[in-house]
Amino acid sequence: MKAGKTPTKEWEPSRRNRDFIKPAKALAKAAVADTGDALGRLHRVLRGVWREQVRVKSDLARKEADVIAMAASLQLITTKVGAQRFAKTWLITSKGLTWLNEKDG
Repeated sequence: MKAGKTPTKEWEPSRRNRDFIKPAKALAKAAVADTGDALGRLHRVLRGVWREQVRVKSDLARKEADVIAMAASLQLITTKVGAQRFAKTWLITSKGLTWLNEKDG
């Protein structure tokens, strides 16, 4: 160390960046804590799609839009009924039924 220089402290974010770091840490903790809740919500949505008609623009689909998107991305539900045909209701796939049976069993 050169003479006249004070030892540097461990890195600290600037005041401007500090505001961004705290919420990011809180969001990361919340995301981990909500994993169980998301699976419960997914289970409820899949059971609803399987047992009753859930229309694409229904209140349930709007309320659980993020879970519907996740289920569709995982190919657990679909609106596809033919090669070039799509329905206005969500339908559970065989993969979705398998997932439900594994979680219920």
